[in-house]
Amino acid sequence: MAIAVRELPPTRLSINISPNAGDVVRWAADERRAENIPSGLSFTSSAPVGFESCSLTLPRRPRLSYPDLERLSTVTVSGAGGEIAWEGRVENVPQTSGDTSGVSPEIVGWQAHLSDDKSVTALYVDRDLGNWIQKSSAGRSALYGAYFDVYQDHTVDPDMSTGLPAIHLHADGQWDTGVASEAWYDCGLGNTWESIYVDYSGFGLGGANFQGMITSYTSDAGSGALSSSDFVTVASPTGTLTYTPSATQRFCALQLLLAGVASGADIDRFLNFRRVAIWGNTGITKRGTAPDDGVYASDVIAHVLANFAPRLSFTRGTYGTIQTSGFTIPHLVFPDPTTAAEIVSAANRYHLNDWFVWEGPRPGVPTLYYHARGARGRNWRARVGPSQLAETGQAIENLWNGVIVRYQDVDGTTMSVGPTGSTRTNATSALLLDSDPDNAANRAGIRRWEVLDMGSVSTLAGATEVGRRFLIEARQFNTSGQAQIVGHCEDDRGIVHPAWKIRPGDTVVFTDAASTAPRRVIKTSYSDESKTNSIDLDAPPDALAALLERLQVVLVPLGL
Repeated sequence: MAIAVRELPPTRLSINISPNAGDVVRWAADERRAENIPSGLSFTSSAPVGFESCSLTLPRRPRLSYPDLERLSTVTVSGAGGEIAWEGRVENVPQTSGDTSGVSPEIVGWQAHLSDDKSVTALYVDRDLGNWIQKSSAGRSALYGAYFDVYQDHTVDPDMSTGLPAIHLHADGQWDTGVASEAWYDCGLGNTWESIYVDYSGFGLGGANFQGMITSYTSDAGSGALSSSDFVTVASPTGTLTYTPSATQRFCALQLLLAGVASGADIDRFLNFRRVAIWGNTGITKRGTAPDDGVYASDVIAHVLANFAPRLSFTRGTYGTIQTSGFTIPHLVFPDPTTAAEIVSAANRYHLNDWFVWEGPRPGVPTLYYHARGARGRNWRARVGPSQLAETGQAIENLWNGVIVRYQDVDGTTMSVGPTGSTRTNATSALLLDSDPDNAANRAGIRRWEVLDMGSVSTLAGATEVGRRFLIEARQFNTSGQAQIVGHCEDDRGIVHPAWKIRPGDTVVFTDAASTAPRRVIKTSYSDESKTNSIDLDAPPDALAALLERLQVVLVPLGL
């Protein structure tokens, strides 16, 4: 009987280094020049972010300058067939010495480009009434010349008719013509506003006397106001309005003013603006219907890449690298300098989708991929013994069947939403209750509820979605584990590959385990010397801390 011998695919790797100006240099075990033969090659990848770090040592002389060790040069690790195993850039070139001399460059994945620019600010949609400010001292001085006795600052108070938080503009007594009260919004240096939505109600308004107005300005002193045709007169006591000025400017003012003639009656007059949402001039599509509209994380990420991380490639559309997300984010604004990485993480907290910076259509074109879990990635299979599968097992500290989420309402008030049946929250939702009969807490008839604090402005829908994501992710804690794939691995079609091909976002089925359900790969660490790919499954060892960081929430200490 003939015996079929299957030759395993080669596992050898080579490295191409592409300086910013210069020829590509190859580092590999078969290079003729000893200085180009690396040792200790290893690299890691994780979910999210993709290619994470790479380390190696070259037999180079310390304190000498080498043209192929230029900072920000592209580093590409490839297999025998040219398939890319890892790609990144040189961050630094520290030098080591001892029994042998060598250079160990610090190499990171191109996801680091998302943190290069630390001066990023962005306004997508802002519903935080606390971000509306008083007029500047220069602007107030100009007003005081004519209206010193009548000008009043705005306040943020509950609307009397609905109880909703509102920007309250107030005027009492007899008035000369002009602005009586106003609230200002500053988009920040380099940002402008595109439109605003308000739900308003007033008292003592009408005709050519007291009116409500929305005005766009170029400065907080009140200069550069748009023409008089660009204001809105409130002739009826209540209504809704989406207003887009004729030009985009940095400052917006909600105003209560007396136009035409002086007032004769000595009575209180007020104007309340509720459900205020101001939109930045980003060009991204508004999703949903006012007043519950917002932005998609996928649109925000594409905007961030195009404007603040130009080295990262992406495509949109049905087969694009950025897939359209579904949840409408109600509030997303970054007034203080931050990074593109922080914006991506903040937008993704409502989804916890996969996002990776992998290789692009050709070497040196890193590409960001954003999609639902399971939408991309390979499927592998392995056996428990050879892979040394070690499972974390179930732990009581990671067992929950409900979650309460605390958040700040638009007026800064602390609000909360909890599972159905909760009596100590402002609202309840069945989405925050895990009714799975296989949940050990449910089988025992015990309430295991956690309390999360978003620590930021949100809406009821936004807080509920964060809590729902927490429960989904928490289920992964009890199936987390680690394994080691040595030499080669087999895909779900029986084709053998080098072990380094397993990446975060892939799944592994352990065919002889008690459970043969696919296990999600969330981190890999490959050593070329031992040909071993060490993988973390389902949740990292520090699973809870990692989850809270991704959701940007904190556990509320007991007793608070």
